[in-house]
Amino acid sequence: MTARRLIVAALTLLASLGLAARSQAIDCPTPQTATQSGVIKEPASEITRLSNLLASGDLGNRIAEIIGELRAKYPSVGSDELVNYLMTAYCPVVNGMAGLSDGEKQARLDAFSSQVLAATQP
Repeated sequence: MTARRLIVAALTLLASLGLAARSQAIDCPTPQTATQSGVIKEPASEITRLSNLLASGDLGNRIAEIIGELRAKYPSVGSDELVNYLMTAYCPVVNGMAGLSDGEKQARLDAFSSQVLAATQP
């Protein structure tokens, strides 16, 4: 499955979960700490650090900075892994945005995933 298809499938699932309960937060992915191929393994504290960094604004620069750090640490990391990892960090930020409908939250996640995917391309 290509990175784009994986992202679309994940976002579709998130959207369907959000539509089921309008007043509930979007169901965010959880950090993957198990040893699995194709998964960036970082402690939950690192995801929290990235969430805080992404919440501080200037997403374009933040995304590039985080991708640079991850590529330095994991030279063979793929675009799909980067997108999944950053979505895990950004989803709680969007969930914490007061006053947004589920549709608006989903739109922010969609835009973010597209921005991350574009930033991972050479």
